[in-house]
Amino acid sequence: MKLNSYILPNDTKDNMRNKLSETRLDQREDKPELGFTLCANSANVIRSRGNPSGESDKIYIDPNACTGDEKFLGGYHTHPKIDSDASANDLVHCGRSKLACIGGELDNKIKCYIWKDMQLSSEDMGKLADGYISGHRDPKYKKNFDCIDDFEPLYYEEEDLKDLNRGLKKLESDLHDLERDNIMISPIARIQLSMVRTIRDRRVGTLTASIKDKSKKYYNEVEIK
Repeated sequence: MKLNSYILPNDTKDNMRNKLSETRLDQREDKPELGFTLCANSANVIRSRGNPSGESDKIYIDPNACTGDEKFLGGYHTHPKIDSDASANDLVHCGRSKLACIGGELDNKIKCYIWKDMQLSSEDMGKLADGYISGHRDPKYKKNFDCIDDFEPLYYEEEDLKDLNRGLKKLESDLHDLERDNIMISPIARIQLSMVRTIRDRRVGTLTASIKDKSKKYYNEVEIK
């Protein structure tokens, strides 16, 4: 299978499927994201490198995991309990990597998001960072800056929703403990909890639609069969 000019061989696809299977078999409540770095050798064949294990909603993909003369392309990671659609955090790098591949537990699919433009070199990344901090944006990196401007607010909304979910989990757990101890819970508390869940679900729906819309401008989405 080809991803632009790169070849995705069966053994790398098998490694992706194996990580997704491992995630699906994990019975822990807060099971971690699993994955590896994606590197290209001199023949443009994509290889998996490293074996990182992250947290329930994030993972670090190490660019230095590539060996010898291999080129860093990006990473593959799993999404526990959700589908294979990319998050804002997966796409906010905007050219630092060529590929962001994701295996979703919920839909049992693997998708790769391919940056449409040239991948940035280390030197380019430095200039991009300098321009971002100083405000003097080199027109050469216009697409990268536009991408960051589009995805950065979505990234912060995503992080805010993660905090909200953690708070909801804590509240639900506390209410469960009260019920277990036969302590009466105010109906108003239940109504308020239901309202917060509804607001959360609406925000998630809006965020998901925005990420899908913005991703089409900068990335090609390919399902890995």
